[in-house]
Amino acid sequence: MSAFIWQLLYISVFQAIRLGYSGSPSNRKMRCCQTFLKGWNNVMSLLSICATDYKNLNFYSTPLELKSLNILVGPNGSGKSNLMGLLNFLYLSVSQNSEATSGFAYACDYLGGTHLLSFNTKRPGKVSLKYEFGGIEETRNKPIYLGFKLLVSQSSNRIELCEDYLYSPIIGDVDEPFYYYKFHDQSVGSGVFSISKPHQGSKFERISDLPVDSLGLLSIDERIQEDEEVRELLLKSSIYAVRKHLLQEIKGWRFYNANNMNSQKIRNAEPKISSTSLNTYLSETGENLAAVLEQLSAESLDFEERFNEAFKQLFPMTRRIRATRAGLLNLTLEWSIKGIDEVFYLRDMSDGSVRMLCWAVILLSPKLPSLLVIDEPELGIHVAWMKILAGWIHYAAQRTKVIISTHSPDLLDCFTDRSDSVISLNLRADGWVSLDRIQEEQFKARLQEGWELGDLYRVGDPSIGGWPW
Repeated sequence: MSAFIWQLLYISVFQAIRLGYSGSPSNRKMRCCQTFLKGWNNVMSLLSICATDYKNLNFYSTPLELKSLNILVGPNGSGKSNLMGLLNFLYLSVSQNSEATSGFAYACDYLGGTHLLSFNTKRPGKVSLKYEFGGIEETRNKPIYLGFKLLVSQSSNRIELCEDYLYSPIIGDVDEPFYYYKFHDQSVGSGVFSISKPHQGSKFERISDLPVDSLGLLSIDERIQEDEEVRELLLKSSIYAVRKHLLQEIKGWRFYNANNMNSQKIRNAEPKISSTSLNTYLSETGENLAAVLEQLSAESLDFEERFNEAFKQLFPMTRRIRATRAGLLNLTLEWSIKGIDEVFYLRDMSDGSVRMLCWAVILLSPKLPSLLVIDEPELGIHVAWMKILAGWIHYAAQRTKVIISTHSPDLLDCFTDRSDSVISLNLRADGWVSLDRIQEEQFKARLQEGWELGDLYRVGDPSIGGWPW
């Protein structure tokens, strides 16, 4: 990197310290448009999750309720990745598919195979998972529950579904819900599905030859293709519409891990120009950064302006940053600076700058995923930029559901006024992990003394956790 760029970075860091997130003009502009962002939680979203005997997690009786913003803290090995894996399991099960393996089998292998079963549970053993969703019109906005039991047998390394159900407490209570379908519970490979609508009572049709390596949301679709009689029954019921909404929601989730983003590869990447929707979201590796920026900027002038204002928070001397051609069919990023005729490119930027560009594209996008999960976004980011990054996270959480995992007390400082969003994962003596949403009352006196959330994390305050001793 040239000496000029290093000097510019040095100056901009201190500019960021002076301005901070809350005082910059672009963020005042962001706050002005917040009134247009309220009400997103009226659409379908994930409300809670629970699990039994999944790795070191055992919280089925007390589901983890998800807010618009959820910040996971805890020492290495406490279960933050396992918790995010519960979400990734469902996403991969319905999104990944090939002729060689089902999405369910891929998800199980990707997340640990038979090690999904807790070390506290002997084989044969079962892993129970349940996901609560809200905002489906067909259920009259009552919650809907999607649940599974996974069987890990004594001898085989294969994981199979031994229960798969979808229900809603539309009629009666949770103890007597309306089931859209229930598969494998009485005999493996068979089950029942409702042929009536929720308010009309329960009328079930039996179905057989169900695969044990595919979720019911998908196997129902397979049966529709194979059996005309089943198709007619399903189309008359409400399962088909509810299933469609669920699949659309789950397939809309996105997962990012800062460790998977190689800044050098992103700098050198020159993604192809594309007119398709492939570049709506940044890839997990971030290598389509220029293509996503070009597509979003072409679709929304507001986004292009917002993105440039955000980058000026990092480098106030920036005039403009945009996607530009690198040859006939490829793209890169072009960086123009006030008072300098020379144009700089993505390859001229530091690792931290590249990472911040990725987070800006993800968090400021007008097309956010229905669930955004980010693991350790602070990696490689200068402390002075944490306030800016936190501001972008706040902005995204006003428009969709966000889950962040962090080890950074500097990032936590920026969420002192959102302490109810922090979930502390604490290792217990029995090997399980407790999921404790922190209570401000426990450290209110310290906050009044001028402490911030990250300060409590730094000193190992037991009310927020984060230390392995």
